[in-house]
Amino acid sequence: MTTNTLNTTDYYVEMLSALSNTEKLEVIAKLIESMKPKKKTKKITNLEMLKDFEGSWGGDLPVEEYVSSLRNSTPSKDVSW
Repeated sequence: MTTNTLNTTDYYVEMLSALSNTEKLEVIAKLIESMKPKKKTKKITNLEMLKDFEGSWGGDLPVEEYVSSLRNSTPSKDVSW
C-alpha cells in the first residue's frame, strides 16, 4: 500500500468511528455488496416487451401486426408547422 492509501483509509476509519456498531455493520455490508460482480441482464427489445401485452388491446392480433398498424397510422415525423 502506498502512503496515500493509508492516509485515505485512516481518514475514513476516523470519520466512521462515531457511528454505532449497527451503522458500521451496515456500511460494511454495503461495501461488500459494492465489490460483488454485477449481474448481466439480458437486453430486452421493445418488441419482446410488447409481446408480454399481446392480446391486451382487445383482439387476437399478433403483436408484430399491431405494431405495424400503429406505425402505418402514425403521421410522419417530418411535419413542419
